[in-house]
Amino acid sequence: MADVNGMFMREHAFTLTKLGTAKEEMEKFDEALQCYTMAMQITKELLAASPDDGKLKYNMSVSYEQIGHIAELKHNYREAELLYRQSLEICRTNVKLGTRPFDEDALASSLYRLGALPLQRKATDEQKECLKEAMSIWKDLYNTTGDIVYKKNYDFAKKALRR
Repeated sequence: MADVNGMFMREHAFTLTKLGTAKEEMEKFDEALQCYTMAMQITKELLAASPDDGKLKYNMSVSYEQIGHIAELKHNYREAELLYRQSLEICRTNVKLGTRPFDEDALASSLYRLGALPLQRKATDEQKECLKEAMSIWKDLYNTTGDIVYKKNYDFAKKALRR
């Protein structure tokens, strides 16, 4: 029964995340935040029972990133920065552990979010390094896979680096 409950909880968190994304696209940021926060809480509970589950760790990094994005959209840049840093920390750990096949893209995404965050008029040296690292990862992924998404992400990071 525990496995069925765990599967249900994973699906519930996934559904809440998708609903949050839809709410975010409709610019209903408070409702999106509620969905993302509930999904994160479920993921935390699941991680407490399965701390080595790479998919759950990935989901937690995504939750931090999504909640950070809502904070960024509300111009709460310092809060967004803290949340993006938490996502980045999880992603770096996942890449080291090799827990999921797309961890490098998730890492690049977290680096991009942190690097592109408008903390000041000009990017800080740390932000520039984040963007450069994201670009390097996406360039390698594009060269390895040929997937145009990585090329587009590389271009976004390059544009953000110019600010």
